Amino acid sequence: MKIAFYIPKLGAGGAERVFINLCNSYIDENKIWLIVDSKSNFFYSDLDDRVNIIEIGNGNIFNKIIRFKKAIKRINPNSVISTLYLPNIINAIVGKILYRKYKVILRQAAPLIYKNKKSIKSKVSDYILKLSFSYADTVIANSEGTKTSLVENGIIKNRQTNIKVIYNPIISEKIYQKAEESFVDNEILKNPYILSVGRLEASKNIEHLIKSFGLVVNDIDHNLIIIGEGSHKDKLKKLVKQLNIEDRVIFKGLVENPFKYYKNAKLFVLTSIKEGFGNVLVEAMAFGLPIISTNCIGAPNEILGNGRYGHIIEVNNVEQLSSAIIRSISEDRFDKSDQIKKRAEDFSIDLIADKYFNSIV
Repeated sequence: MKIAFYIPKLGAGGAERVFINLCNSYIDENKIWLIVDSKSNFFYSDLDDRVNIIEIGNGNIFNKIIRFKKAIKRINPNSVISTLYLPNIINAIVGKILYRKYKVILRQAAPLIYKNKKSIKSKVSDYILKLSFSYADTVIANSEGTKTSLVENGIIKNRQTNIKVIYNPIISEKIYQKAEESFVDNEILKNPYILSVGRLEASKNIEHLIKSFGLVVNDIDHNLIIIGEGSHKDKLKKLVKQLNIEDRVIFKGLVENPFKYYKNAKLFVLTSIKEGFGNVLVEAMAFGLPIISTNCIGAPNEILGNGRYGHIIEVNNVEQLSSAIIRSISEDRFDKSDQIKKRAEDFSIDLIADKYFNSIV
């Protein structure tokens, strides 16, 4: 079977990781193509070498449609699965209007969020999205929350039979193998640490975590390790300096292997305002870590079973987070560790890839 995946680029985001995992899962028994706009910032070290990569180039949507159609005619796939706003629109137009020779699968990677629902821009966006999704043979939402947002915004109907909720494929034996890798500098293990993983952008709200950590830093032995890069890095470092906790907060930047950090952490914290899914929560759960997460827009609450597998706190509540940190550190980590690991198995790559494949064929 010939399957093509379309995503703008392969950066370090969750949607990109999903497509890498799916490509790798299918490559043994199928011919797989990965179509991208650009190879810049291309993180493909984990992508199987047998996956064919086609770069169609940047530009306006009309140029992309033309180049995407050319790529599709060359491949002649049975199915094409896309994710994110523009790729979904382009896939629908080419697959159901201009070429009409393959199955169109559109994946919605996050709940729909509008700053101003009544604005002309939002209404036009809604209309285009609704039209695109009406062309799809299958629509995949990455969580029940994402599906609900599509229904509430009138993009799909609640009783549509071609809409499926399929979680992100995240967990495999490979992450546990990577976790066994030793640290070049064992100094990082000198103190126990709290871990945060994510882009250093406003939506991740790392500022909230740093402020809360600053309130409890004198009451615990733990350091705070932050993995990720982003435009807010300098601002966050400045805050750390203002709070006089530079010796307790470590910015690691992007790391090739975050899993050894999960393995050795004592607590994982997610402070996002919104999440498309929350892959990092599942990765932390795979190692049985105690978890604190904000009750943000997206799937975190769903992943954590409404608090069954971790502490759920309000967004931007510094005092509540600082209290949760103290409580989580003082609790016996192993009380729920096995339950948390068991929940992570619901997001195994093998399990989820099978569900995706049933929608692709």
